[in-house]
Amino acid sequence: EVTETMAIDRVRELNPLIHQIKGLGIKISLDDFGTGYSSLSLLRDLPVDQIKIDRSFLCTASKTEGTRSIVENTIALAHGLGYSVVAEGVQDMDTLHFLRSRGCDIIQGYLFCPALPLNEVISWVNTHDEEQSRIRRA
Repeated sequence: EVTETMAIDRVRELNPLIHQIKGLGIKISLDDFGTGYSSLSLLRDLPVDQIKIDRSFLCTASKTEGTRSIVENTIALAHGLGYSVVAEGVQDMDTLHFLRSRGCDIIQGYLFCPALPLNEVISWVNTHDEEQSRIRRA
């Protein structure tokens, strides 16, 4: 991942490094998309594979017209450029339904699971499989 705020001032420096990394078959995400001041130029200039929409846009995306429009158009723009889209920080079913209906590729957040240390992940998966199936069907 490359964060948008870090990349804004370092596009020329990052570009060849990202190309080298991608040459190894590694995918690159532009994290915290929408929090910086030059998002569109970053989409044009950085050879990323995926953008991650910052959770600050998702808290009100299903409720506020302006934010909803930003998220909808960000997903459409990213897909038009060939990028996949990750929504970060999803906490409720309304936002999940909104993002699914707009074609968001990957949805992350506390709705599914809090951040866990590695040693707790397998235990969590085993105890929450049924709950996750319910959310996937919703």
